Amino acid sequence: MDTKESLRARLLLQRRLISPDRRQSASLQVCDRLTALSDVQNAHHIAVYIAIDQEIELASFIEWCFTEEKTLYAPAYHTASQAYVLTRLHSMTDVQKGRHGVSEPPLSDYLIPSNFGQIDGFLVPGIGFDRQGYRLGFGKGYYDRLLIEFSGLKIGIGYEEQIIFACPADPWDVPMTMVVTEKSVYLPAE
Repeated sequence: MDTKESLRARLLLQRRLISPDRRQSASLQVCDRLTALSDVQNAHHIAVYIAIDQEIELASFIEWCFTEEKTLYAPAYHTASQAYVLTRLHSMTDVQKGRHGVSEPPLSDYLIPSNFGQIDGFLVPGIGFDRQGYRLGFGKGYYDRLLIEFSGLKIGIGYEEQIIFACPADPWDVPMTMVVTEKSVYLPAE
């Protein structure tokens, strides 16, 4: 099995080679799959991400959520606690560059992990996913620290070529409930 570092490097290179047209098409297909999921349709509070580095773009899903009057949250860096928290996303026009150049909503209305119970679903980007729901991220643990406190629906978001046979998993890695790509919805085997 590849190490996390070698697998991360290979998958990031593969993702960076995806054309802008393919990214746009795949993003729309993923967003369509998300809006068709009954768990998502029935959710009232959803945590999303703002795409970076050729990740699947959730703009059309976010707009659908606003139209459906869902409450959205996105990660934002909280300097005082030196950690990411989930911040209320009122509008994409409010998004600004934050820590590490990552776009995030203003840090005015946020949840700390002990209040994550009100969130029904959490959409999580990744560099790779396996069919058991494990996710390979950038290796900083930002999402793992958020997800460890979250017991709701965890939806990994990626391209079909990001589905791999096995992700090396550490004890602190949190598996996804499902993984959505432009071609399929993967439910980890029980």
